[in-house]
Amino acid sequence: MKKLFWDYLIEVEEIKVKLDKHGMVKEESYHLLKVAHDTFNLKILDEVLSYLPKEKHKEFLKELDEKPDNPKLLEVLKKEVEDIENKIKEVVKNVKQEILEKIEEITD
Repeated sequence: MKKLFWDYLIEVEEIKVKLDKHGMVKEESYHLLKVAHDTFNLKILDEVLSYLPKEKHKEFLKELDEKPDNPKLLEVLKKEVEDIENKIKEVVKNVKQEILEKIEEITD
């Protein structure tokens, strides 16, 4: 998995604990955590692009592709989008809740 500049906002420990609680084997747990991480990334990117002015999309995506872990990308976003860090945190919170609920559904 590529490291992204927003990774520090994603906390998956609660998801790991829930998977362990339901007796997931290591391979299953790893696969589900990868799916969870991919889901976080897609939802965050969607949120970022929904607020970022369209004329900035191409440049932002190019920079994200070239240096996905560059913390300066967040600084660029902060200049363009008011309160973007909290918007990302809200997405993370909602996605984590959805994932935890899905784990409950599939393990009941």
